[in-house]
Amino acid sequence: FDTYSTAQDVEMTTAFITLQETDAAMGPLQVVPGSHLPNCLLDEEASEEDFNSRKVSLKLPAGAVVLMNSRLMHRGGAHTAGPERVVFYVTWAAAPHGEQTYLPLGSTYALHPRL
Repeated sequence: FDTYSTAQDVEMTTAFITLQETDAAMGPLQVVPGSHLPNCLLDEEASEEDFNSRKVSLKLPAGAVVLMNSRLMHRGGAHTAGPERVVFYVTWAAAPHGEQTYLPLGSTYALHPRL
């Protein structure tokens, strides 16, 4: 999860690619739609209950690609059964320019401390 971002952070996009079908027991990708936007009510102080009340679980077929703003709150769900969940992530960052001079502190570099 993103833990902190500022107006000086460069934009980043992440591709989440499933390498096999991912069902509920394998811990699918969970996202909170809109959580990357400045007016979102969830931030670095979000609790497990806050996240769970707004999450969407993405049970995806093999080869599915999810493109998302890297600031979007996301995580893998609990793995309760089945084979290991195998995915591939790649993140692209814009070149720093103008006032946007920093790579953000977030999902690429740190996990959300409470979730």
